Amino acid sequence: MFADAEFKEKVKELGYVEVPVSLVGKHVFARYKEKKITHFLHVMIYNHNLWVDQISFRDYLRSAPDAKIEYIKLKEELANKYPNDVISYTNEKKKFVDNILKRAKEL
Repeated sequence: MFADAEFKEKVKELGYVEVPVSLVGKHVFARYKEKKITHFLHVMIYNHNLWVDQISFRDYLRSAPDAKIEYIKLKEELANKYPNDVISYTNEKKKFVDNILKRAKEL
């Protein structure tokens, strides 16, 4: 793995801007087109708790089409509501994500 500064510079060269997050061990980057976010890149340590949660969330959505559709609709709604406010977008999405993680852990 790259040292933080070197890694961040490589991601910046790909057109991403770092988004401030308050989670130790996680970096989030966004890519913009015409002042709107088009991509997010989440970087975290393989097999650590944050990574395991991300994989559990993904796997749950793959196995539950209704939840996946609900998540897509929520993301579209929040993207329209907060086109330039990543923090509000993420905060409003958190309740849904936490609920899915709870369900995934019960399986």
